[in-house]
Amino acid sequence: MIHCDGRVSLLAKLIHFLKIFSFLNVATTFGYTNSFGVYQDLYTRSNTASASVVSWIGATQIFFLLAMALPGGKLLDMG
Repeated sequence: MIHCDGRVSLLAKLIHFLKIFSFLNVATTFGYTNSFGVYQDLYTRSNTASASVVSWIGATQIFFLLAMALPGGKLLDMG
């Protein structure tokens, strides 16, 4: 990926960018998911919905976030 004159190829730059973007994407996704308690408190205090109804939203969101790791890991291992 490095040419003999020291230049870095476009593919190497793209892979580097994708690694950084992927890390930032995962960091913000986990941050948003972990902050769901703030939304749950807001909805329950404003009497929009009960705590049990709102908790299903957060639980489902965390389930799908972590459940996608199984097929994603398999696809990553396959190349």
